[in-house]
Amino acid sequence: MASRHIPAVAIEAFESLTGLQIAIHDLHGYLHPLVRPETFFHTNPFCEAVKDSGYDPVCSDTDWLALHNDIRAEPEGRIKVCPAGLVECVVPLFFDNRLSAVLFAGVRRVGPDLVERCRTPMLSAESIQWPAGVPLPPPVGENEAQHALESLRQLSARLRLWWHEFGRTLAAPAETSYGTPTDEVARAVQIRNFIRQYHTQRITLQDLAEDLSLSPGRTGHVVREVCGRSFGDLLKRTRLSTAIALLRQSALPVMEVAILSGFGDVSHFTRTFKAATGTTPHRYRKVYQHGHGLLLSDEAARAYGEPPGLGFQTPLD
Repeated sequence: MASRHIPAVAIEAFESLTGLQIAIHDLHGYLHPLVRPETFFHTNPFCEAVKDSGYDPVCSDTDWLALHNDIRAEPEGRIKVCPAGLVECVVPLFFDNRLSAVLFAGVRRVGPDLVERCRTPMLSAESIQWPAGVPLPPPVGENEAQHALESLRQLSARLRLWWHEFGRTLAAPAETSYGTPTDEVARAVQIRNFIRQYHTQRITLQDLAEDLSLSPGRTGHVVREVCGRSFGDLLKRTRLSTAIALLRQSALPVMEVAILSGFGDVSHFTRTFKAATGTTPHRYRKVYQHGHGLLLSDEAARAYGEPPGLGFQTPLD
């Protein structure tokens, strides 16, 4: 197996064996060129439902600021219960004794013996608009959650071994000018929150620059430094994630999906979607509804910065 494929294959194996979805907060961009793009976003429909119900700031604090400040002192990871009652396993990933990423595996619904693990007040279930027609994830108890956490530790160990043997020569992280990792995390949170909040509108780098109180030129450099990708790429990927959720969970016409996900023009949306997935939005919906996976062509994989020939069965693969 080519060394650049190892992270993607290891993540795919974990997801296949556990039935859990991996999400990664890649703090320094080491994994971004090597792993499928939706891995770097919490695109689970239940997490999205919580955010859409008006609890995005709660999620940002739970998943970013508070967690990143704590997880450095928890090398064995933790079982995280969010205020909406969703359960994820979380493990820090250290490369060369430096926190380089945070691995999340989920989601499941909290079981009675895990409720006390929630570190903030629980939200009312009635206050969240869960996806219509999509069953809530099954509940998980302490024993099963501990097994999942141990599996995530094994994935973290596999990625650390890969880094030691191959990763340093493959990864090309952007050097950051910020003094501490906490500053990087806070800036990345601000950027991603801005894009997530406004990605369905017509926004530009200038708009983000004003939000950050920086010049557009400096903003472009900062986005790459702390997020590992350009503003345009982050915006495109966020819009694609929204579009995929709409294609999966609604019967809206593709034109409306294009508008609601921020692309506006259906032709541009179709071209962008096909470049990312190797198929059209119409065909993606049809194949997904019949329960089949989609394979990304090698040509499309290379164009989108993904390892060719792996045949992922998830969106944007």
